[in-house]
Amino acid sequence: MADGGDKESPDIKELTDAAAEAGAIVRGQIQSIIDEAEAKATEIRGNAEREAEHVRREASDVAERRAQSIVEAAESRAEKIRREADKEVSRARREASDSASRVLDRAQARLLKHAQAVEMELEGLLSGLRRDAESLGAGLDRDDAE
Repeated sequence: MADGGDKESPDIKELTDAAAEAGAIVRGQIQSIIDEAEAKATEIRGNAEREAEHVRREASDVAERRAQSIVEAAESRAEKIRREADKEVSRARREASDSASRVLDRAQARLLKHAQAVEMELEGLLSGLRRDAESLGAGLDRDDAE
């Protein structure tokens, strides 16, 4: 039995050694799998960060182009409004000038009528003064003749 026990002992030792070696191999493989997974995760994180940066740049470019488009549209609209305002100011000036010309024409016509009326009145007064002067002159001539 002692011999049998001795024979069993090396078998157990061999099994134990084989189990330890298998455990080491498994641990090595597990560590390799973990290392590969960590490397892959690091690669995926790097790719995701690069993709995120790319997307941020694209979004920024799109936003910048959109903002530029809005600014250009606003500038175009402002220019159109300025042109319309200039046209309106020109139209208002023409209307004011036309209106002022009409008022001036009416004022000149009234002034001319008034001047003509004053002239006729003066002619009437002068005519009356001449008659009076003639009457006075004739009266003086009669007085002198008498």
